Amino acid sequence: MSKKKAIKIATASAIALTGAVAVAQPQADAATNSVDQAITKATKQVDKAFNLYYNTAKKSNKLPSGSAIRKEVKLAEAYYIAAEAEIAKKGGSKAKKAAYTKKLEKSKTSLNRAKNYVAAVSVTLKSSRTALDKAIESGKQSTVQSAQAALNKKIAEFEKAVSKVFGPDARRLLTKTYTTPAKAESAAVDAEMKVYAAYKQIERGNLIEKDIEKAGQLIDSVRAEVEELKAKDTKLAGNLVKAAEKNNKAYEAKVEALKVPVVASVSAINAKEIKVTFNKEVDKTTAENAANYELKLKGTAVAGLTADLQEDGKTVLLNKTDGTDIFTNGDYYTVEVEEVLTKDLSKKVATYKTATLNYFDNAAPTVVSSELNGSNVRVYFNEPVSGVQLKVDGSALSAVPASTNKDGKYYVERPASADEKKAGTHSVTVYGATDGDNNTLSVAATQYVVSDDTSAPSITSVTADKSNTFKVKVSEKLAVEPSFEVKKGGILFIDSSNTAAQVALDPEDSSDLTYIVTVPANATSGSYSLYGKDENSVALSVKITNIKDNSNLTGAEYNGSVTLTKDAVGPKVLSENTNTVSATGLISVKFDENITLADSTKVKVYKDGVLLATTATAAGEFLNIQLPEVGKAATYSVKLEEGAVKDAAGNKNAALTTTATYASKNDITPTITLDGTNKYKVAFATPNSDMTDSATTVSNYTLDGKALPAGTTIDFSGDKKTVIITLPKESVAKTSSGSLQISTNVVNKAGQKVADAKGEAFTQLVALTDNVKPVLQSGKFIDSDDNKLANQVELTFSENVTAGNVDDYEFIVNGAKVTATAITFTNDKATVTFGSELNVAQALSVKVLPADDQDDKDMDTKDTTGNKLTEGTTVTVNTVK
Repeated sequence: MSKKKAIKIATASAIALTGAVAVAQPQADAATNSVDQAITKATKQVDKAFNLYYNTAKKSNKLPSGSAIRKEVKLAEAYYIAAEAEIAKKGGSKAKKAAYTKKLEKSKTSLNRAKNYVAAVSVTLKSSRTALDKAIESGKQSTVQSAQAALNKKIAEFEKAVSKVFGPDARRLLTKTYTTPAKAESAAVDAEMKVYAAYKQIERGNLIEKDIEKAGQLIDSVRAEVEELKAKDTKLAGNLVKAAEKNNKAYEAKVEALKVPVVASVSAINAKEIKVTFNKEVDKTTAENAANYELKLKGTAVAGLTADLQEDGKTVLLNKTDGTDIFTNGDYYTVEVEEVLTKDLSKKVATYKTATLNYFDNAAPTVVSSELNGSNVRVYFNEPVSGVQLKVDGSALSAVPASTNKDGKYYVERPASADEKKAGTHSVTVYGATDGDNNTLSVAATQYVVSDDTSAPSITSVTADKSNTFKVKVSEKLAVEPSFEVKKGGILFIDSSNTAAQVALDPEDSSDLTYIVTVPANATSGSYSLYGKDENSVALSVKITNIKDNSNLTGAEYNGSVTLTKDAVGPKVLSENTNTVSATGLISVKFDENITLADSTKVKVYKDGVLLATTATAAGEFLNIQLPEVGKAATYSVKLEEGAVKDAAGNKNAALTTTATYASKNDITPTITLDGTNKYKVAFATPNSDMTDSATTVSNYTLDGKALPAGTTIDFSGDKKTVIITLPKESVAKTSSGSLQISTNVVNKAGQKVADAKGEAFTQLVALTDNVKPVLQSGKFIDSDDNKLANQVELTFSENVTAGNVDDYEFIVNGAKVTATAITFTNDKATVTFGSELNVAQALSVKVLPADDQDDKDMDTKDTTGNKLTEGTTVTVNTVK
C-alpha cells in the first residue's frame, strides 16, 4: 500500500469515529482554515442537539431533559450564525463563499428539526392544567368553562407544534407525556360543561318562556349527562344538578300549562263503570255534569248517568245513578265527552268521541286488601262485587251486602266483634265474590293488622275558611262526629246539638280528618247577628267535646278561638267558559258565590248589537236570564251594570260584560235527491243556522270511498242550507249506483255536524249515469273468401254503441276517398259495407269526422246513454279478421 493511500484511509477512519462529516480539505491559507473550523464547529453542535432528542427518543424510549435540549439547540443556533458570519467575512471569492454556504446548509435540516422539538416542549400545558384543577375545586361553572377552554386551546397549540417534530418516536412520547393526560383532565369535565352550556343557553335566552320547544330539545340533549353527574361527589357536579332540576321543574310546569286539554282515554273498567281520563286537571262542576257525557250502548243512548271526579283531578268515573250494571259481555259502545273545563276554567277540553269499543270481562274479581275501618271489618276488591261471605279469625261465616263503590274503591264490610278489634294480625277468608258479569272468586285469603292504639285523638288545627265557615282538623279518624259549641262573646251561635247544616266532613278531604263548621247568620236566640253594624271581623270562641276514636279513646276537650272576616268583595263572574245557554233559551251566568238579584233593570242582553227583551232571576251561584228566542245559534253579550246582583253580605257587583254562546248539540241529517244527470241536491236540516263553507268543500265528500272526480263543483243553491253537487263530464264510465258520503267535518255556524243516526259520516246511494264518450279504437278487413279482397270492414269501439251513420266517418285508401254504402252496429262493433271491393294489402284509414264537417252537422254514432262518439279519432285498418 502506498503511503498516500494509507493516509487517506486513516483520515476516513478518524472521521467515522467522531461522527463528523467528511469534507474536502480547503486550501491551506489562514482564511480557509477559520471558515472550515467554524462550519465544522456548527455542524458538530447541530448533530449533538439533533441526536439528543432524536436518538434519546428512538433508542432509549424517553425524552431528554428540557433544559439540556434547550441549551444544546441554543448553542447550535449560535454556532450556525457564527459560521454564516465567518463565511461572509473570510470566505473568499463569491464562488468559494457559495461552496462554503452549501456545505454549512447540509446541517440546516437537522438544526430546524431540533428547533421544532424545542418549540414543541416550550408550549407548556402545566399552568393551564393547574388552572382547571383550581376551577373544578371552586365549583363555579363559568370558571371551569373558561379554564377548560384555555386548556383545550393550549392542547391544540401543543399538538400543532408536535406535528412538526421529526421522528415518530419523539412525537409518540410527547403525546403520551403531555397531550394524553391533559386531554383526559379536560374530558373529565366534558359532561359538566355540556350540561352547563345547555342550561346557560336556556337561562340566558329565557327559552322556557320564549321558545319552549328549543328548551325541551336542550334539556333532552343532556338528560344522560345530568344522570351521570348525580353519581359524582363534587361541588361542581352538585351545583349543576341543582341548576338542572330547577330549570326542569320550570320547564315541566310550562309544558303542563301549555298543554291543550284533551281526553286521554276512555274505557269500561267493569260492568258498572266507565273511566274517562283527561290529560290535565279539570273543573269539578263541569266534570261532574253528567249532561257533558253521552254513552251509547249498542247504538242507543243510556240515560241516568252519574259522573264522579276522582282525587287526582284528572279521572272521572261514569256509572248508573241507580247502581245497576251498564254492560254485559259482548256489548259495544261509544262515549262522547264535551263542555268540560280545565281546573282554572281558562280552557275547554276538546270534544272527544271514541271509536266503537267492545266490552268483555272473563276474569274473576280479586281481593286487594282488608282493614279495620272504624268499627267495621272492610275488604277491598278490584271491581264491584256481590254475594260475598266473610270469615274472620275462623269465626262463623257471615253474608255481607253488595260492595260500596266510592272514589274508584270497591269494598264490603261488616261490624267487627270486640276480638276482631284487638291489637294483632287478623285473618280474613272471602267466599263467593261475584262481579257484574257473573265471574266468581270462589275463595281468597287476606289479613289486616290492628295496632295497639294508646294515643287519644286531638284537635290539630282550627282555621278560618270563609266569612261564615271555619275548618277543624283532627289527628285521626273519629268514631263519631264531635260536638261543637261556638260563641260570640257570651252569645251562643252553635250549641252542642249540631245539625248537618252546621257541621259536616269536608268533601275535599278523602281522609275524613277535616270538619267544616258553618256559623249561622244569627244567634240561637235573640236578635244577635254574626256581624254587627260596621263590624268587618268577628272573634269566636270554639269548644269541641266528644272527641272519640275507634279504639274508644277520648280526646281532651278543646277550647280555642277563630276569627272570621266579613265578605267585603262583590260577586264576580267565574269565567265566560262557565256561562251556558240552554235549548230553551235560558242564559246561566255563574258567579263565584251565591247571589240574589238586586236590580233586574241593570241586566241587559245584546245579540249582534241589538238589545233583547229578557227576564232575569237568581238562584244560588247563577244569574238566569230567559231569552225571547229559542234554539238560535248565536253569541249573546250580557252586560251587568253596577249593582245588578249582590251576595249574601250585601256586596254588589261591579259593572261587567260577559258572553254566552248557544250551539245545538244535535247532528244535522241531510236529504239527497237527484237534480239532473250526475247532479245531486243536498238539503241540510238546519232551520236556525246557515251552513259554513265546509258544506261546499269538495274534500268533505267521497264517492265509493274515493275523492270526488277532479272538476266536481259544489255550490250553495237558493240559500246557505242547500248545495248542488255536479260531477264533471267524462267522469262516469258506466251507468250504476255509487255511495256518496258526507264527512262529519261539514258543520253549520252553530257548530252542529252532519252525521247519521249513530253520529258517524252520512252515506247514501246515488244514481250514476255514464257520461264518457265512446271512442273508435280499431278496425279489421272482412275477407270471407280469403281472396285478399274485402267489401266490408269491422270497427271496434270502447263501449257498446247503438246508432250511427256512415257520414260520421271518412274512409281513405292511398290518399283517395272510398265510399261506404251502409253501417250496422252490434254491441261494441260496427260493420261498414263499401260499394266496391278493397285490396287488403292496402291500408285503409278511418277517421271520425267532426260534426261540423258532416253534411247533416250532427254526430249520429252514440253509446247506450246517448253520449256521442269522440270526434277526430283516426284508426288504420291493415289486418284481416
